[in-house]
Amino acid sequence: MYKPLFSLTLPHKYCENCVDFNYSVVPDEETARLMAALDWMTIPRPGGFQMAWNDRKWTELELREQFANEWMLFEIRPKDRALFFQVTDLPKPKKTEAKDQTENKKNASSGIRALDSYRIDWQTQNEDLELSFLNVDAIPGLQELGEINSLPPVSEIIIKPTDKRPVNIRLASLYKSLKSEPAIVLSFPVVDVLGEPLGQSRNTRVQLNALAYRVKYYLLNRTPSERLSVVYPDYTFHSTIENISEGRAVQTFVSQRPLELKSKHKAYPSLVDTYRGRQNILIDCLPLPDSCNLAVHLDGEDIPTTFAESFINE
Repeated sequence: MYKPLFSLTLPHKYCENCVDFNYSVVPDEETARLMAALDWMTIPRPGGFQMAWNDRKWTELELREQFANEWMLFEIRPKDRALFFQVTDLPKPKKTEAKDQTENKKNASSGIRALDSYRIDWQTQNEDLELSFLNVDAIPGLQELGEINSLPPVSEIIIKPTDKRPVNIRLASLYKSLKSEPAIVLSFPVVDVLGEPLGQSRNTRVQLNALAYRVKYYLLNRTPSERLSVVYPDYTFHSTIENISEGRAVQTFVSQRPLELKSKHKAYPSLVDTYRGRQNILIDCLPLPDSCNLAVHLDGEDIPTTFAESFINE
């Protein structure tokens, strides 16, 4: 009889108002053999998966004595891979990483990263796990599978060919796989999911952040006016006059702080004319972007900033 052992969900802020991403969970060869011997199985669930165990196959004592120190390794891949990597933002840097992440942004050619791989920072005492970028180019320099979970941030270490140590077969296979197709890597020792007592399901989650952007509206067919404003709950828009093609002056509005990209929105910004304290809505729903309508510009500190530009002809 199969019983739940642990579950992992990856809720994505891009999908807050719709169905979450679905994932395929691919074990490496050694993990697949181990799961077959243990009679464990992974079961897909919305936004993640569950692992179940057959309590008639092995006793708790046998599992702890014979398999506790074995390591499992999975590559988790979103089924809609292109959209997932297009809308997923960099994980928030830890304090020790903040400086490196800032330098990375300055040196980046785009605020939207290419298809990177991630690592789930596995912890035994925490149900809310974090996501980090996985420095794939450093994997050949590792000796043990468990070292992945303590691998420094992307910017801190690159292994040169002359520095490579004897090859770990599982790590070599993982490196080759991630170079071919990016994924989210999950690695942990069996003992960490056995639980106290065995069979008490552990439910873990990794919150994924959506790409942040600032929206900019160009009012093409309206005379610039101090009476005009863009109103959107919890956000402020700054207005200015800009010259576009052939010296044409248009009024623009830019959000003062970033918005998060969403698949579906509950509300939209409005263009409002305020006269003698009364607000008249000129355009009820100004457009918000999808994942394809984004551009990257350098801000005042030459750091790439993602913008969504909309040209309003009404």
